[in-house]
Amino acid sequence: MRSSFAATRKEAFEFQLYKNMKSQNSAGASHEDPGERTVTSLLRQLISEAKQWQNDAKRHMLAGDYNTALVFFQNALAKAQAAGESELEAELHNSVGCMLSKLGDKLSAKAHYASAVAILERIYEPGPKEPDLLFFSRHNMQEAQRGIHADAVNKMLKEATHLLLEGAVHAARNILQEALPFAEHGAKDPLLEAELLNQLAWTYGKERTKDKREENLITAVSLLKRAAALVEPHERHNETADKLARILDRNLEHFKEVLAECPVWALIAEADAFLSKNVHEHAEASATKAAEVCRKRLGADHHALAYALNRVGFSQLNMGDFESARKNLRAAKAIISKWPGHESEARTIGFTLLWAETEGRPHDEWGVVPPEWQ
Repeated sequence: MRSSFAATRKEAFEFQLYKNMKSQNSAGASHEDPGERTVTSLLRQLISEAKQWQNDAKRHMLAGDYNTALVFFQNALAKAQAAGESELEAELHNSVGCMLSKLGDKLSAKAHYASAVAILERIYEPGPKEPDLLFFSRHNMQEAQRGIHADAVNKMLKEATHLLLEGAVHAARNILQEALPFAEHGAKDPLLEAELLNQLAWTYGKERTKDKREENLITAVSLLKRAAALVEPHERHNETADKLARILDRNLEHFKEVLAECPVWALIAEADAFLSKNVHEHAEASATKAAEVCRKRLGADHHALAYALNRVGFSQLNMGDFESARKNLRAAKAIISKWPGHESEARTIGFTLLWAETEGRPHDEWGVVPPEWQ
């Protein structure tokens, strides 16, 4: 029954044209008498005009003028529909869809691909005799749907990034988590999914909840590893994937380092708490422990070690152990000078060292003070 669909539709158009011709003849219309022309010739003319519009549209398309090509394909489609030429109509629906997709209107493009599929599925039984056009129309419809999902995900990603920059960490996280299924199952785009996971990792990395700091960093590292696994198969074959892979590597290295720093900063915070209460002996113990952990986990030249030694030296200074204080504060100054971005701590170390260098010395020993401090 499906194979006779086109023929039946054509016969219906012929019958309608024949009725129109009779009606116009009986009314004595003043324009050209359509009775001079047969229904078949009218249909042939419509089909010929449709193909002419189609050929002109293809020339514009190949020249990159998609707007004009779209208008011409739409004109061709109207002619094919008027002629009842179903397969040509399906072909033109597919062409209009392609132009709309090129111009960014994926929703309208999907509707045209769906029309092409519907027409061809009415004509052909499922199986090996299905034309290539049906396969391509189905494929294009699926791609358009993926594109629609991808556009939605990109919009959500942009919104979440803006919120993240404003510090609205939880709001950004909610949007990114909502977008993930659309990227994975809708857009089916591993690179887009990896971008979401990267931003989601930052929502955990930027959260400052003290009791969850280490847990959040572990989650961030896990998310970045997932993202890297998605990108890896596309590296070296895709410039975007290669760039994203480098970003993920840097972020993963950063969060691993921050995670390794956690115990050090926790001990430094503990030392600060004791200092605020003037419990200098306990502050020295906590800061000394922080320095030990830092040397072991981060190395002897890490900026966190300068922070720890500054607190050790300050505590010793307050307890009157001037020699030890000078030693630790000089070491802190040497380390912090190698790390840009820590100017505030560097100034604190400098002032504390100035105090240590002068405290407990006779006036004639002021020569040890660096010239720039005199």
